[in-house]
This record gives sequence, structure tokens and C-alpha cells, in this order.
Amino acid sequence: MQAKSKIRQMSRTGYVLLAVISVLGIAAALAALTITQARNDAAIMRTAVDSTRMRISIEAGISRAVFLLGGPDGFRADGRALRFELDGLRVQTRLVDDRGMIALNTADQNLISRVIEQLTPTGTDFATIAAAILDWRDANDTPRTGGAEAAAYLTQDLPLPGNRPFVHVAELRLVMGMSDELYAAIAPVFSVTTSNPAPDPEFAPLFILNLLDLSDLEVSRILNARETNPTARAEPMNSQEPAGPETTIYHGLVEVHVAPGSGKHEMARAEKMLVRVNQRSGRVDLYGRQVIDYNTSTAWFEPNQ
Repeated sequence: MQAKSKIRQMSRTGYVLLAVISVLGIAAALAALTITQARNDAAIMRTAVDSTRMRISIEAGISRAVFLLGGPDGFRADGRALRFELDGLRVQTRLVDDRGMIALNTADQNLISRVIEQLTPTGTDFATIAAAILDWRDANDTPRTGGAEAAAYLTQDLPLPGNRPFVHVAELRLVMGMSDELYAAIAPVFSVTTSNPAPDPEFAPLFILNLLDLSDLEVSRILNARETNPTARAEPMNSQEPAGPETTIYHGLVEVHVAPGSGKHEMARAEKMLVRVNQRSGRVDLYGRQVIDYNTSTAWFEPNQ
């Protein structure tokens, strides 16, 4: 009898022990899940904070560059770099005045041909591509020599040409004969917001100056004039009598990355955007923002500027 009682007691003890072990196992699993969730939440929070810091630094880079335009330090919107550190991030900003860009809708065929010839690999049929660009933007259906109008697009089952001005540089992708590589090579020099048939040399960055029909002596003279008289034709903020139009458009390239020795994990971000500045009020509007590959501006501007 006593033996049976002891057996029943041991059985109850075993069940209790198993129950305790099960509860402890469940508690441990819940604790591990809670810790994992907390770590995930912390990672999400860090990512959100880092993204916010990047965005604020990019906007600060643009604002500081616009503020310094025409100042005594000689900063100009001609592609030169403005570098500074902010909250452990290294910021690099470049502005190009819209007047220094190549007008996609008004540049003549010779200039567009020269752009394609100099920026694309040897062997590119630059004359044909340039003719197709002009045919895409003109209002008629008569192809120019080497160009392409609706009939040619239909034979290749492509969307018809616009027969209107380009509304965005990205529409270059729709031009017959345009590849992704070709588009990536030529798109950064074009603008649809300027109507000047040729870039204004006073604002054009060096890589665009080299695309114009200018001698080496003329290019050197322009660059030297910028350095010796850096505020020439610059349009200072808050002026009662603006030197140029009330609203000026700039093409901005901003790159932000963690400064060396900051102790923070690796971060890098680059954006290309259009910047509209009201010269009277000083209001800065950013639009057409696009995340781009880091070091894109270095590939375009350095070592030239």
C-alpha cells in the first residue's frame, strides 16, 4: 500500500516537474521572441532616424549652397563643390544654374550631335540619334536625314514620337535608337526648364563648356574670370533689385555619408533634384527629387572642378 502511495506521489511530482519545465520553456520562448522583436523595432527605429538625418542633411546642403551664392567666398552655381560636416555626416553639394545646361527642346542638331559624340563610346551613331531627338520634339511627321518619325516607330512596334517639346528629360528613353547606356550618358547635361538655344558660358560647368564650340583659350578665360571676379553675374539673396529673373532654377546634386571617425555605422545617400529659388523672398523649393548612385557627381565634375 505504501509502495503504491509512493509511486502515485512520484508520478504527481513528475507531472508537476514537466509542467514547470513546459512553463519555463514557454516563458523562455516568449522572452526570446520579445527580445527579437525589440531588436527589430530598434533596428527599424535606427533606420528611420538615419533616413531622417540623411534627408535633413541633404536639404541643409541645398539651403546652405543657395544661401552662399554670390557671397564673398565666391561660391557659384557652376558645378563646383561645397563641402561641410553636419551632425557627424559629410555633405557635398553642387549647384548648376539652369542657364548653364543644354536645352533639350531648343538646342540645335549640331550641339546635340556633339553632346552624344563626346559622351558616348566610340562608334555610336550620334548623328542618327540627334536627328531622331529633333524629330521626336518637332510638330511634323516628315523625318529629317537619319531621323525617325511615326512610320519608323510603327515598323518597330514602338510608341509614336511625341511631336511636341519634351516635358521631362526621361522622355529621351522613348526616342528611337536610345539605349539605357546612351540615356545614362547624356541625360545629365540636358534640361527642359531652360529655353536658351545654347548654354550660358558664365554658368556652365566645365564638362559642359567642353561640349561647346569654344577654344581652349576661351574656356580658360571664362574659368579665370569666375575665380578673379567670383560674384560677377551672381544673384545675391534678399536683394531689392535682383540681377536676373525673380525665380531661378538650379540643378542640385547632394551626396551625404558618415564622416570618418564619427563612430556611427556606414551610411551614404545621394540625390539629384531641381531647386527653384525665389530671389525676392528667398524661398527654396525642391522638386523632381531622385535618389542616384553615390559618387555620381564626382564622375561628372572631378577632376575638372
